[in-house]
Amino acid sequence: MFIVEFLVCAALVLLLAVETTGKLAVSKPLLLQDRYMGTLSQNGRWKSIKVAERLLRSKMVKAGYPENKDLQSASLTALKAKYLYRQKEKLLYLSASLRAFNDIYDLKKKTNDKQALYDFHVYRGMTYIDFPDYLRHVDRLALADLNKAIGLALDLGRPDEELAEIYLIIANKYHADRKTEEARAMAQKVMAITEDPNLYRQAQRISAENNRAVR
Repeated sequence: MFIVEFLVCAALVLLLAVETTGKLAVSKPLLLQDRYMGTLSQNGRWKSIKVAERLLRSKMVKAGYPENKDLQSASLTALKAKYLYRQKEKLLYLSASLRAFNDIYDLKKKTNDKQALYDFHVYRGMTYIDFPDYLRHVDRLALADLNKAIGLALDLGRPDEELAEIYLIIANKYHADRKTEEARAMAQKVMAITEDPNLYRQAQRISAENNRAVR
């Protein structure tokens, strides 16, 4: 158990060090959420999640990201729902996270701040996109969020690589759901704009596999 917790914490320290040095040109929400969820997906131990949560919150404040603390808190609550084993606890945390996100959205919508709304849709979309199949309503919500994030990203002139990451997340979701045409279309969007060879290869694989499925 100690080794697992150490590895979780070490991975989070590394990801936040990369973010604060600016060596990855992606948005704060995308980087923090994606790497955090990727780290926790390696194990679902409750104690490890609590250790990682405390560390991430501390590092975010030190790195100067208090503006999205509310979104981070809602997302962390949802992650507890994802990784806990007892169904009753899962549903309690899921409901709490949905309420928290709804409250945040009501506040941000009043400001009509496109950047704030973009951050919101990225956070909620990234949080719920790969939840278990029996919670279908939240992955539909996530897809709607990420599609709204794409529109806002275009309005805000966000970098192409940021858009490519969102397109790829959606392509992977469609691919997992066996929606071949949609998956292929999103993968082709990634290939059209990305200069990242890793993103390109992932999109190319999805496109090729869904081409074969159509034939």
